[in-house]
Amino acid sequence: MKEGVIEDEEPTKEQILADLKEDLVALKNGTLETRPVKDILNEL
Repeated sequence: MKEGVIEDEEPTKEQILADLKEDLVALKNGTLETRPVKDILNEL
């Protein structure tokens, strides 16, 4: 872990866009792994 990095930091705009781009590529390739909405809602 890098010194001074806090685990709960908000992702930067660049990180969010990079993650979305990776997810879009995975979706197009049929390799995007998802979770059921019911499981996500149960965590809230």
